[in-house]
Amino acid sequence: MKKIIHFLCLSMLFYSGGMQAAPPSDKGFDPIPFTYQGQLTDNNSLPTNTYDFEFLLFNAASAGVQVGSTLTKQDVPVTDGIFQVELDFNIFFDDSDYWLEVHVRPGNSTGPYTTLSPRQSLTFAPKAIFAINATAADVAFSADIASAGPFWYLNGNTGPGNFLGTRDTNALEFRTNNKRVGLISDATDNQSNHSPNVLLGSENNIIDPAAHGATISGGGGDPGSTFCGNGGNQQCVNTVLDDFGTVSGGWGNYADLYSFVGGGQANLASGNYATIGGGQGNKTADLYAAIGGGISNFASSLYTSIVGGYANTASAEYATVCGGDMNVASGYMSTVAGGSQNLGSGAVSTVAGGYKNQAGGDFSLAAGRQALVRDAAATGDADGDEGTFVWADSTQADFISTGPNQFLVRASGGVGLGTNNPNGHQLNVLGSTFLRNSTDTSTAADLVLGGSSGNATDDGVLTTDLSIAGSDLIIRSNDAVVVVLDNDTTSDGSFTVRDGSGTDLFKVAGNGDVTIPGNLTVNGTITGTVAKKGGALPAPEEQPTTENLSHHQIQQLQQRVAVLEADKQAQQQQLMQLQQALQALQASQQQLLTRLRTAEGDVHTQKPAQ
Repeated sequence: MKKIIHFLCLSMLFYSGGMQAAPPSDKGFDPIPFTYQGQLTDNNSLPTNTYDFEFLLFNAASAGVQVGSTLTKQDVPVTDGIFQVELDFNIFFDDSDYWLEVHVRPGNSTGPYTTLSPRQSLTFAPKAIFAINATAADVAFSADIASAGPFWYLNGNTGPGNFLGTRDTNALEFRTNNKRVGLISDATDNQSNHSPNVLLGSENNIIDPAAHGATISGGGGDPGSTFCGNGGNQQCVNTVLDDFGTVSGGWGNYADLYSFVGGGQANLASGNYATIGGGQGNKTADLYAAIGGGISNFASSLYTSIVGGYANTASAEYATVCGGDMNVASGYMSTVAGGSQNLGSGAVSTVAGGYKNQAGGDFSLAAGRQALVRDAAATGDADGDEGTFVWADSTQADFISTGPNQFLVRASGGVGLGTNNPNGHQLNVLGSTFLRNSTDTSTAADLVLGGSSGNATDDGVLTTDLSIAGSDLIIRSNDAVVVVLDNDTTSDGSFTVRDGSGTDLFKVAGNGDVTIPGNLTVNGTITGTVAKKGGALPAPEEQPTTENLSHHQIQQLQQRVAVLEADKQAQQQQLMQLQQALQALQASQQQLLTRLRTAEGDVHTQKPAQ
């Protein structure tokens, strides 16, 4: 049993010639011929055959009065259920409501027609897309179908199996202002899976014809600009170059195999599986590279990443630049956190930020300003100064490492450990400091600074590790052993002082007794009783000689002599002054004697004779 289900009026075409039109009406409208397109089913299938149709126009949805004549279309070809006919009722359509009634029968039949129900409404409405005859008024025309079925209605469809599209491999195109805004084309991948391409946005956007599963969601560009894409000489329109590439939008962006560009301008995700979130002029060039945004960044190697910033480069596998400008991460797994003009060239190296720093050694770290860890070229070692950490303050000068595994700090304001105020010192440590020249924790520490002496009021305590036997305190001068304080950890707290050759100088027992194995030379006063083990003390020497004086003592004596010499000169000056005063006094005395003698002579001259 053949059964015709539903029809859909898709478009009406108006002609300026070719069809006989009635004279203009007093309402100002011309007769309007149109093209009617619909779809039918025959026993729930979409037939390919010929059918006869009758079309009648009424002024009501049911009953009513027929308008115009009945139009008969015989042997109309139907392909996959789709048919199209041209209808001209030779009437003047005004703003009245009209309904179209359709009759149908098989093309090889002379029997009665089957009437479709309900009639289809034809109303004037601004939502239709119909071209009007050049001489007609600007009006629009639409057709609505009230019943549900396998058609796309202007008022929407309900029920299963509804779709808008094609049944063959031809692309489905959408337009506005007669320009393409969407194109969905059929494609299959290498495993014959259906993978259509979706092309939206500007009519200038491009998906490579050989690609499948590609998507451009919008945006556009300028075909006249040619500074985009590979080589920087391609048209600046959104383009997907290979399978499953995606450009979400923006201007002049390019995406390669499985790559993604979110937006922005003139970005190029040319490495497979690469990602660029946005920005301008960013470029990836290898597998799995990623750039979040920014301007003119370049992730050129496998698994490289740049978060953003300006003109940053990540050029070694797994290298990362987090931001800043003109930073370069060229070492394997290197990282530059930010700042400006920093370089991480050593493997697994890090530049924490700052300005013009370089982490050139493997596993090295640089931070601050112009902190430089030397690279392979500077050291002649393939690893550079590996394991070195250089931190530099704001001083405008290079601070360069001198070897591997160093920890270097330039801090003109001082370094504080345990305190936030170096207090003018290059190093200020608050708390005890424990130093050991060995990885063996069972050995004694070389030095303990700030250790407790048991007295809470003690300051500046210098001790050895008293918990470990043999923890000697060695005092050196110019790399020569001056004295060794040997801690024998006896219960009485005694210790022995030895020289660098191991010879005992003296021993202090826990009770205060001092044992001196050799001779004792004393300059000064000895208070108390002094006894030498095994004999009496030698008499003190009257004058010390240079043989038993230390260098420091000689320096002290020389300083004393200089003081005495100065005193001597001062006393001699005073003596000369006294001598001059004496000479002046003697001269005055002589003058007085002369005057006295002269006076006595005058007296004798005047005395009368007797």
